Amino acid sequence: TMATLRYRYREQAETDEASVMPAFASDIDGTAQHTLRMTAKHVLGPMTYMTQLHGVLTPTSSDSGFAVAQGIGYRKGRLSLWASAAYFNTTDYAARLYLTDRSVTYGSSVAMVYGHGARANLMAQIAVTSAVTAAVRCGVLRYFDRDTISSGAQTVDGSMMTDVQVQLGIRV
Repeated sequence: TMATLRYRYREQAETDEASVMPAFASDIDGTAQHTLRMTAKHVLGPMTYMTQLHGVLTPTSSDSGFAVAQGIGYRKGRLSLWASAAYFNTTDYAARLYLTDRSVTYGSSVAMVYGHGARANLMAQIAVTSAVTAAVRCGVLRYFDRDTISSGAQTVDGSMMTDVQVQLGIRV
């Protein structure tokens, strides 16, 4: 069993021109943010269990939020499977959270979320031969408090967004 705890304090000051500059224990008005992430991971034979708790508090604007994520993995021989789900609830964009999850080799799965919703992730990887591997990952993000996701050219009309990654690796 492995457990980690990470606490981060971040402070930003705003000048009269509303540009954001770093502040070092100054009296300039701005924002302060506390973030906390706790992770527990347990390996039992071919199974891996992981739980993550995220929290954020922005006392200068009374924004806050949390996320709870649970993952389960199975690895036997050439096959590796991973499934996870996360629930999040934040008051505002100022209390946004960054949820990370398993992804294909050299890929990343980081979702910036705020509001009220859930995220699920499924991943499978198999070593076809000693030189060829295949992997697929599917992630689904669902918001319970809105009808559109994102803005501008990336607007999604609906409260659900799916992302899929497929990878074929050949070692030479």
